[in-house]
Amino acid sequence: TMMLTAMWLGGALGLLAPVDHRQALAALALPDFAFWWATPYFADVLGRVALTRPPVAPRLCVTSSPIAREVFERFVLRYGVPLRQVYSSTETGPVSAETAADAAVCHGCAGPPLPGVMVAIGERPDVRVEAGGVGRVWIRSPHLMTGYGIPPRVDALGDVDGWWPTQDLGRLDAGGRLWLEGRLDQSVRTRDGRLVNLGAVEAQVRDLPGVRDVAVVQTMAGGGATFAAVVAFADDGSGGHQLRLADLPDWARPRRVVRVPSLPRLANGKVDRRGCAALVAAAGEP
Repeated sequence: TMMLTAMWLGGALGLLAPVDHRQALAALALPDFAFWWATPYFADVLGRVALTRPPVAPRLCVTSSPIAREVFERFVLRYGVPLRQVYSSTETGPVSAETAADAAVCHGCAGPPLPGVMVAIGERPDVRVEAGGVGRVWIRSPHLMTGYGIPPRVDALGDVDGWWPTQDLGRLDAGGRLWLEGRLDQSVRTRDGRLVNLGAVEAQVRDLPGVRDVAVVQTMAGGGATFAAVVAFADDGSGGHQLRLADLPDWARPRRVVRVPSLPRLANGKVDRRGCAALVAAAGEP
C-alpha cells in the first residue's frame, strides 16, 4: 500500500531506519517526499525530540494504528500537518482514510470508506446497528482477495455474501465516517463476570490527559482474570502526571497501572504485549 501510494503521488519511495530519528527528520524535510506512513512510536518520537533545524514534514502524514491525543496534538503543533488515520486489512486492502481538510482532521477518525468500498457495522451485514452504535466492522470491497493459499489451490475466505467479517469493532458516525473501537479477539471475561474489550479500554485510557502511549493486557489475580494498563506519559515517566481513573467508566478502569518511559516494542514497531504483561507481573500485586 505504501509503495502504491508513493507511485500515485508521483514521489520517491524511502525506507527509514526504525531507530534513527535524525535520519528521519532529514529525510522528511526533503521535497522528494510528499507522503509519510508513520508508526505511532515514530510519530511520538518526532514530536518530542530536540530539533536542530526548522520542523518540516510531508504534506500527507498518515498512521494505520490508533495514537494518543497527546501525540496527535503535539505533532500538528510542531509540524503544522495533522496525522491522518487510515484503515485497511489483509483480506480487503485499503478500506477508509481521513480525507478532511487539514484543520478538520479529527483525532481517532479513520475517515469515510474509499470509492467502491462499503462498510457495515453490526452482528451481520444485514443486521446493522444505528449510526453511532458500536459493532463488528464488515467490509465489501472490489479488492477482496480470492482466498488464502497459492493459486490454483486457494482456500475460500469465508465471507458472507461478499462481505468480509473483520475482527475489529467500530462505529459509523452520522456522516458515514469510520471510528475504530477495539478488536473482538481482545476481550476478557473478568472475575466479576463482565466481558470487557481490552482494545476499547485502551481507547478510553489513551484519551486521558497526559497519556502518550498505552497497552492494556489481561492479568490474573486471586479472584480470576482482570486487566492492567501499561502507560507511557507525556513527561516520559519522570513524574507529574497521574492517570485520572475516575474519568473512566467503571468497566474501563484497570486494576493496576504500570508507569514506563516507553512501551516495549517488537522489531516491526508493534507493541510487545507479552513484554507488557511481563512488566505488570514484575510490578507485583497492587
